[in-house]
Amino acid sequence: MGASKAAEFVEALSYDVLDERVKQRLPLCILDGLGAAIAGTHTPTSRIAAGFVKREFKDGPASLLHDGTGISLTGATLANVVAANALDTDDGYRLVKGHPGAFLIMPGLNCCQALEVSGEELLCAVAAGYEVAMRAAVVTHDYYHHYHASGSWGSTGTAALAGKLFGLDAARIDWALGLAEYHAALSPIERCLTTPAMTKDAIGWGAYAGMCAALLAQDGFTGNPSLFFDDDYAQIYEDFGQRWRLLELYFKPYTCCRWAQPGVDGVIKVMAEHELEAADIKQIELRCFTEAAALSQELPTNTEEAQYSITWPLAAAAVCGTVGPEQILPPAFESPEIRRIAQSIVVTVDEQIQARFPAECLGDVVIHTKDGNRYRSGPMPARGDASKPPTETEFEEKFAWLVAPVLGRETADELVDLVKNIAAPEGRKKLWETLAPALRRDRGANQAVPSHSRVQGDLRGK
Repeated sequence: MGASKAAEFVEALSYDVLDERVKQRLPLCILDGLGAAIAGTHTPTSRIAAGFVKREFKDGPASLLHDGTGISLTGATLANVVAANALDTDDGYRLVKGHPGAFLIMPGLNCCQALEVSGEELLCAVAAGYEVAMRAAVVTHDYYHHYHASGSWGSTGTAALAGKLFGLDAARIDWALGLAEYHAALSPIERCLTTPAMTKDAIGWGAYAGMCAALLAQDGFTGNPSLFFDDDYAQIYEDFGQRWRLLELYFKPYTCCRWAQPGVDGVIKVMAEHELEAADIKQIELRCFTEAAALSQELPTNTEEAQYSITWPLAAAAVCGTVGPEQILPPAFESPEIRRIAQSIVVTVDEQIQARFPAECLGDVVIHTKDGNRYRSGPMPARGDASKPPTETEFEEKFAWLVAPVLGRETADELVDLVKNIAAPEGRKKLWETLAPALRRDRGANQAVPSHSRVQGDLRGK
């Protein structure tokens, strides 16, 4: 039996044949994912994962983002990918309601520490990982009866990325894809939506399975053909190299579930247009789609409950003007004003908004004020979608917002330049030469949660 189209695509892909739009987008994808991961290291979820990895995995050539500790490639993959998704501000794919980038960015950067690969080879592998993972995600949602977390399909993206960087041939890439798909957890995401926990989207474990799969395949460990790339789904993968799905990604301006973000922007818009203060608000109505309405409406007690809430992000935006790390980490949950407004919010499903989901992610906000007035946003889209992606400047501003409070503005600006030029000779080496010492300085200087005040000109607009 010959190799799958997916494996053939991964093996043959070279930087020279990438679409020019893809070449321009890839460094920004890395910037977005790296920023999310660095900021995510200050969450309880990430700290626990990093502590576990340092206990259970041996020393190695890859660095933990948590404190720069050298660790094995598999251990770094697990801990750093948990960090990448910890703040829920990593990229996503609308068609499958999941997050492909977190499976790729940190594993790819960590592979650059362990292997002699160029920046162009890294970008090529990241592109291959996106294209494989996003197609696997479409198949997952068709094959299974329930909506599964990203970890159930993203493992193949990590396997494709690592297999490409390891120099595996198509046969071994197929083994890696089969091992990754077979061993990835089938995680019904509804369980995490109804009872949020650090399990989240199963991305850390999915990426770990994918990295292990590539390493095993490299050593000759065979895998069954992945069901994601058999002939039953030929229409999904026949356009490899023609349709670049990574250009269909969305990017998040906030650190909460994507489904709450239209409501966040609706609140910010209404309050800005009518010069409202949080103290003016009596009640907020949110009209949205069924999946968003299913998110928790209880007051959160931890980060995961805050992220998977439909009411908390809107209330936090009303009080703070944004939803960032500070709004979904302690001690934000004790804020009397955010709690008051969160408890005032009424959520209803709007049939017209429902009909446009998942192609569009919309929310419509009505704010009732204490003086009896009523102000409406109208249907608001989630910003950062593929139809109107962030500008390069907006990517840089988001990175600064997330990273400067952790590593300092000077280091954040330096990292932006290095990532944007990662395809240059020695680009990936210079990135780690800057990043690794900064991580050690951060943990030596300050164990507290940093303050993420929003930078001027941010993604919220004016």
